[in-house]
Amino acid sequence: MSRPSPCDIYCFEPGQEQALHSHDENDKIHCVLEGRGTFTVGGESRELDAGWAVLCPPGEDHGVVNSSDGRLVVLVFNGAPPVAAGHRPRRSSRSRPRTCRRNSPTSGPR
Repeated sequence: MSRPSPCDIYCFEPGQEQALHSHDENDKIHCVLEGRGTFTVGGESRELDAGWAVLCPPGEDHGVVNSSDGRLVVLVFNGAPPVAAGHRPRRSSRSRPRTCRRNSPTSGPR
């Protein structure tokens, strides 16, 4: 049985950032609740605003910069590491962030 995925709310004031880093064994999902920021995953950066989400696969460098004049509020889900003995997460072969927008599935990121 797996543990529930923990979540946090990150608040970034203008110019604040989370430096590039990675997690070897878990996914991380950033959901923008308010504001606008630049999200980097695996070497690609995109500016996203409220309503957008981005997946950070295991082993991919990722970071966030508040590139706006207002507060950036992000809901962050940290996937639980695998619990089965010997199970290793699959590394993503994608080098670009996976973004989605719940209310507009056919539109692309800016």
